[in-house]
Amino acid sequence: MKKFSLKFMLFATLCLFSSFVYADGVFSKYTNEVFLFSINVPIIQYKVGTGEIANLDFVKNSNSIPTKDFFSAFEAESGVGLTIKDKSESITILAYGTNYLNIEEAEGLQDMEYIKSSFRIDYIKSVFKKDKLDYNKFVKKYYNGKLPKNIDPLIYDYNKNLFIYGENVTYSTIGKNFYIISYIENNKIYYKEIIYSKNRGTYLVFEASYLPKDKFSYELTEHKDNRGAFVEIIKTLDSGQFSISTSKPGITRGNHYHNTKNEKFLVIKGEAIIRFRHIYSDEVIEYPVSDKKLEVVDIPVGYTHNITNTGDSEMILVIWANELFDKENPDTYYLEV
Repeated sequence: MKKFSLKFMLFATLCLFSSFVYADGVFSKYTNEVFLFSINVPIIQYKVGTGEIANLDFVKNSNSIPTKDFFSAFEAESGVGLTIKDKSESITILAYGTNYLNIEEAEGLQDMEYIKSSFRIDYIKSVFKKDKLDYNKFVKKYYNGKLPKNIDPLIYDYNKNLFIYGENVTYSTIGKNFYIISYIENNKIYYKEIIYSKNRGTYLVFEASYLPKDKFSYELTEHKDNRGAFVEIIKTLDSGQFSISTSKPGITRGNHYHNTKNEKFLVIKGEAIIRFRHIYSDEVIEYPVSDKKLEVVDIPVGYTHNITNTGDSEMILVIWANELFDKENPDTYYLEV
């Protein structure tokens, strides 16, 4: 059984908030029976998937942890590892085992005969497309334009993480059987360490994330013109994105349609009229909306649409889209309603 320490990861995380009043923190030993590893963790017990409480063996006191109940933890029913969080959930620590680092490896990334086939390449491309990543740029940057016949999954995952987080990466290193990467995203600090167990053919994963107290807020990029402003608020890989649009009185926005993008509109200030027309029809459908009655209006694909501020003050619109905006493939086609 291998033993790993969270000392460096935890120290790096906890050092970031010096406002702590250090007290009776402790480290206890957690042993994972599924992936056969042990680790010292800043808790005295954890909740298992069945709801029961499991107590841990005391290892040592620590003045790096505010109190012994500062963190709480739970282990999923599958028993693959622990999730540890502080009370405010600004700190998250994960320690778990896995057989695969990504879906590409799970589908046979290492299989030389598979990788030769166009099907295998097309599958990897589809994964990149789903995640809004440029496959060609990735392969050109890390594999000289062509994936090798024999792909090391650890190196592949390391390269993919570097590619995803780009300039946000603050530290990275890779060895024969491990890699470490740290990056900052939306003011949150992330640390990830992957260790490959050659004997068992499995991976041990340690992750920590921390949101500093003075970084709870972050600025957004506003795109302003004579009509108003537009700003993207939240982007996700699998749940689309949220945006806000403001419009001055009398302003009409839109007059375009989408082939794959579904949207939802919600006016939270002011009043407006949302107009639709199917691209193969002359019939115009109108939906009057206002902040007096909050309602979501779906924007189906294949309908050119616009929204006009019919009030005498600024109108604020919340927009949800099922997919992220892609400058190279905007899926936005101009057509008057």
